[in-house]
Amino acid sequence: MTVKYEWQEKGLYRKFTDTVNGDEILGDNLKLQGDARFDNIRYVINDFTKVVDFNFTDLDVHKISVTDKVASISNPKIKIALISTY
Repeated sequence: MTVKYEWQEKGLYRKFTDTVNGDEILGDNLKLQGDARFDNIRYVINDFTKVVDFNFTDLDVHKISVTDKVASISNPKIKIALISTY
């Protein structure tokens, strides 16, 4: 997985490429949520349009949703968008 961050005035645009798996997304989300800028942003746009394959289990989705829920407590105004062709 390759991910590029484009920090914007009120948010973050993340562009993912190659093959993406649940552990990588979870790790990258934890990295993002630990960034000092996270508590002040209003949105994250996750662009998956250049991803060639997704490898996720039900457990991966559960772990990601739990960490996202906890992150929303520290930043309750954040909105998250996913862009995908899948």
